[in-house]
Amino acid sequence: MGAGKVTMVLPDFGGGGAERIMVFLANAFAERGVETTFLAGRAEGPCLADLSRQVRLVDLGVRRFSRAVPALVRHMNAASPDAVLSALTHANLVTLLAARLARRGPRIVVAEHNSTTMLANAGGGPKQVVKTALMRWLYPRADCITFVSQAMQAEFAALLRLPPDRLATVYNPVPVDQLRQRAAAGPSHAWLVRKEGPVAIAAGRLTGQKDFPTLLRAFARVPLPARLIVFGEGPDRSALEALRDELGLADRVSFPGFLANLPAELAAADLFVLSSLWEGLPGVLLEALALEVPVVATDCPTGPNEILDGGRWGRLVPTGQPEALATAMQAALDRPVAAAPQDVLAPFAPERIIEQYLGILLPGWTQSTGDHTKD
Repeated sequence: MGAGKVTMVLPDFGGGGAERIMVFLANAFAERGVETTFLAGRAEGPCLADLSRQVRLVDLGVRRFSRAVPALVRHMNAASPDAVLSALTHANLVTLLAARLARRGPRIVVAEHNSTTMLANAGGGPKQVVKTALMRWLYPRADCITFVSQAMQAEFAALLRLPPDRLATVYNPVPVDQLRQRAAAGPSHAWLVRKEGPVAIAAGRLTGQKDFPTLLRAFARVPLPARLIVFGEGPDRSALEALRDELGLADRVSFPGFLANLPAELAAADLFVLSSLWEGLPGVLLEALALEVPVVATDCPTGPNEILDGGRWGRLVPTGQPEALATAMQAALDRPVAAAPQDVLAPFAPERIIEQYLGILLPGWTQSTGDHTKD
């Protein structure tokens, strides 16, 4: 039997972790002979450039992904994929609804990449109440729901009362060799090219989830000559720049925007800091470990504690506490924790992750033959 047909579903190709992982998986599936199609609400965003030509791309051309239901139904009926993999909550809900309306029922796998804290943080307005109700109705109908950390799986199972036999934790891949090759290009930021003191790095969308205000207030307590670079873009840029200036950090904190080759900057840094209020499994924290950069992270739900083994491989601090974060940052610069041995990253090996997903999407998949047998 052939290697099978898989359809990937996303609203767009934004620069977030979920989008990067989905593109990575689509490329890997196609390389293994799986007929792979990518349905995007809008075929735009920084991750689109990384999509392999072996993957068939379908641009649905919808500004609101809820309007993609008819197109998804038509695709399921006409293309008859063996399995559909979607990611991000709103795309997952649309995909599950379309599957209920389609005549041909492919195997539906939905991937969650963020802690349930994101739902609680959205408030209890009517939209959030409806969204949670839809999740409780539709998510149990998925053939499998994947989560990027064990703690996250436990959160969702409790919140949505999900059947345990249809849940799986599949970590995000960490391509260590590729990261090191990219890092070899060397940094481009002037503070890293010619260092005048220790440089800390943070990275992520400039939104409330990442809690960069706490990071800035913490860094104001770290003495000269330390500097901080925050890579990323987002709606909070102006407010963060204003807070930086208010704290007297204009000459010590840089917001250079989104950068395609973050590993090159990260490898040259003295410290990586994650200040998030919540995560799923923060990929950049894993990248820092792979590049042997000392790390400080908030013990937020979920991921950092699991990655750092309760603080064994990096310092963990409570969320939203500038004093604790500042103390940990200074300690990490003065007394870095020993680098994690590379076997710590074994659960995140790309080949392992790819095979896990293929086993879930195409039951009976075998790496040796590249075939699968339908139930």
